[in-house]
Amino acid sequence: MQILTSISSKGQLTLPAAMRRALGIDVHTPLIIEQINKRIVIKPQPSVADYYGFLSQYKLSDSEIAKEKDKY
Repeated sequence: MQILTSISSKGQLTLPAAMRRALGIDVHTPLIIEQINKRIVIKPQPSVADYYGFLSQYKLSDSEIAKEKDKY
C-alpha cells in the first residue's frame, strides 16, 4: 500500500485509517521509527506477547539449565 501525505507545521504525520488497521496500529501503539539511508521506516514495536513461545524451539538439557542458573 502506498500513500501520499505530508508533515504538518508541528512535525506530525497522519497515517490513514486503512493503513493503521492493516498494521494493527491503534491509539497509543508504540512505534519504532528508523532512518535507513534516505528512507524512514515506521513499524509497530513488538509486545512481550509477540515473543511468547519463542524459546520453545530450543531444547536445553537439565545440566545446561543448571549451568545458566549458576551464572547468576
